[in-house]
Amino acid sequence: MERDDEGRYVVECIDLPGCMSEGETLEEAIDNINEAIVGCLRSRLRTASEKIFINALPSHIRIDLDIPGISNA
Repeated sequence: MERDDEGRYVVECIDLPGCMSEGETLEEAIDNINEAIVGCLRSRLRTASEKIFINALPSHIRIDLDIPGISNA
C-alpha cells in the first residue's frame, strides 16, 4: 500500500498478480481492494471451471475469508 503523487492510496494484492485498487482514503482503498480480490477470484474460478470438463462441478462455490481486523459488514 502506498500513496501516489495525487495523495490517493494505491493497494496491490501481491498474491494475485494484477489485482490492484485505490481510494481517496485508506478505508476506501481497503474496501476497494477487498472487492477487487473477490472479483479476481471469481473470474479465475470461472475461467478454471470452463477448462475443467467434469459434469459434477457445483454451480455455486462459496469462499469465506476470515481476516483479523477486517469486518464484512
